[in-house]
Amino acid sequence: MTNNAHKADGYEATIAAVKEQRDILSKLKVELDSKISAAMSRVNGTLYGPISLTDYAAYLRRAIDQRGEGFASRWSLRETPATHGQARPHSQIEWQKIDSGSVDVLAGALGAAVSGAELCFYFPEAIHARLLEALHARYGEDWGNSDNPPAEARRQLANEADRDLKALQAQLADVEAKILSLNRAISD
Repeated sequence: MTNNAHKADGYEATIAAVKEQRDILSKLKVELDSKISAAMSRVNGTLYGPISLTDYAAYLRRAIDQRGEGFASRWSLRETPATHGQARPHSQIEWQKIDSGSVDVLAGALGAAVSGAELCFYFPEAIHARLLEALHARYGEDWGNSDNPPAEARRQLANEADRDLKALQAQLADVEAKILSLNRAISD
């Protein structure tokens, strides 16, 4: 056999090895695609599934508290009504004006029309209880979703699934880069 024949055999063997490696990586890519789809389903199932009434009640309470705190923050930043042309922050009102009643310390705290934010500030427990009563009256035991994981467990599951998804996507990117590199080597 001539030297050129040995080179040709070596070249063919190298091409065959590269193609075999590419086929292995292509199968791995298919597996990774499948795992990524499963991880995305886990993420979506965790994030977009309905919640239990217990979790809903907790989020309802949080929303009531946030609305009430928003009112408290806005009210405490307001200045008192202008007395003799000067509005002042609550913290700078002279004792004599407060003691004499010449400054309405409730100004802005209780308006003619009470807002939902004010109600949430003054009566958060009552609002929460009444809304839950309305939900129980409407749904009774038919709310469902009690088999679903609680919100905190969902948060952990979603975070784990997201981490898995990112790791799988990184692996897939690496495999795709290797396949591309092997395809270039074969075509050159």
